[in-house]
Amino acid sequence: MANQGIIILLAPLMGLISICRNGKWTWNVVKSSKLCTYLFWFGWFSGLIVGILTVFNVI
Repeated sequence: MANQGIIILLAPLMGLISICRNGKWTWNVVKSSKLCTYLFWFGWFSGLIVGILTVFNVI
């Protein structure tokens, strides 16, 4: 298990704070702009995938 992957996975875990606002899942994370919401989700899924692949030494 790579330690760098665990550090990378901290970003998606911190993103869960804004995703699970008020105790339920919300897809509209950034209420001011759809573009910012799309960028958030792209970064969140990218960080999750890269973190998991790094933990298992695939990349």
